[in-house]
Amino acid sequence: MRKLNLGEKFEEIAPQAFDGCQNLTQIIVDNRNKNFKTIDGVLYSADMKTLICCPRAKTGVFKIPRSVIYIADYAFYNCSSLTSISIPSSVTYIGSYAFYNCRLVESLTLPKTLSSIGEGAFSSCIK
Repeated sequence: MRKLNLGEKFEEIAPQAFDGCQNLTQIIVDNRNKNFKTIDGVLYSADMKTLICCPRAKTGVFKIPRSVIYIADYAFYNCSSLTSISIPSSVTYIGSYAFYNCRLVESLTLPKTLSSIGEGAFSSCIK
């Protein structure tokens, strides 16, 4: 599966819901959904304050929007083809295992506004 469509009534998602979906490149949410939103295939809360899930097969450079303050647990889990991730100064929290196994990312600058980093947030980031 390369694309996943979430309907208008979709209300809840568990951490690691897409674990094992290594070919997933895009998550699409119905425009009438009141709980979630997607931009460029990445899943966010409707208010754009929480980055919930980046598809595992996303490649290259990724820039987190400035509206995001919370990077959810497992948000970039196994995104092993991303080479760079830009975290804006709006981010105050990085969840547990949020960047686990992002093995091609060579550098990451953490904002001064960051107040909490969850367990294993950068585990297996070998570069």
